[in-house]
Amino acid sequence: MPCPHSNAAPFFSGTLDNPIDDFLAEYSELADGHGLSKWQKCELVVQYIDPKLRNHWKSIAGYAS
Repeated sequence: MPCPHSNAAPFFSGTLDNPIDDFLAEYSELADGHGLSKWQKCELVVQYIDPKLRNHWKSIAGYAS
């Protein structure tokens, strides 16, 4: 996976011009290409979102399980 701050990395800012479905599709395709397991995908996705949103994402019930 590319470094979270590299130009090759997907990034979710949470703004209206950055739809979550586009981000998740790009992230999923990249993660699949790198052979990440479902668990790894969930664990690493927060590295590719705005730091201000990370605690919210981690608090979602599906993230922990």
